[in-house]
Amino acid sequence: MSVAFDWIRQGYLSGDPVATALFIGLFAVGGVWTLISGGSF
Repeated sequence: MSVAFDWIRQGYLSGDPVATALFIGLFAVGGVWTLISGGSF
């Protein structure tokens, strides 16, 4: 997972549209999961 996330982060920083979409998607899912589970950001 960490390797995949590192690839996504590198792609996001270099402007790769696919990696950017995945990065935003993961961030959104993580945020929603945090809200559902009652945690804070």
